[in-house]
Amino acid sequence: IWLDWVGQFGLPCVSEDRASCHGQYRRTPMNTLETTSLFTSLVISARRLDMLPRYVGRFTIVFESMLCQLMRELSGDYEGGYLLMWELSNGGFYMTPGQTEKMNVVAPNGYSGIMSADALGITGCLYMYSHLSFHTSGLDQQQFSQLFHDLRDWVLLHPEKESILAAID
Repeated sequence: IWLDWVGQFGLPCVSEDRASCHGQYRRTPMNTLETTSLFTSLVISARRLDMLPRYVGRFTIVFESMLCQLMRELSGDYEGGYLLMWELSNGGFYMTPGQTEKMNVVAPNGYSGIMSADALGITGCLYMYSHLSFHTSGLDQQQFSQLFHDLRDWVLLHPEKESILAAID
């Protein structure tokens, strides 16, 4: 197994052979390389327009703006802007701010701490998926419940899992 850091964000690529990492945007926590095949892939620009309809369906128009508003409420350090989109190898999806700075986060449940933009995006998406799973029905409810659980599986491998879990508890 090879681990190479690639792309403008310095994300690692995990691969059976080093050559296949070239031009890829994949990441997986270092401590899980041998125990899991769960990884994320950065969605390239050419595929971005298809992502929200694919994952959030009829909520495409409002999902991104609601997520940005939620992240503003969670962190005064979040300034809006470009969101990175990530697909999970287990079928999940999430969005994160393109910022590289750590952010102060205060959640409605009393959690207060510092998170990376990645952790803030994950936290925001988990809030959104949970909210939408309780306020929809039928296939929409199933989809948002599945997105929540797929992303939570990734959280359990994430370096900031304690902070994320505390913020969503």
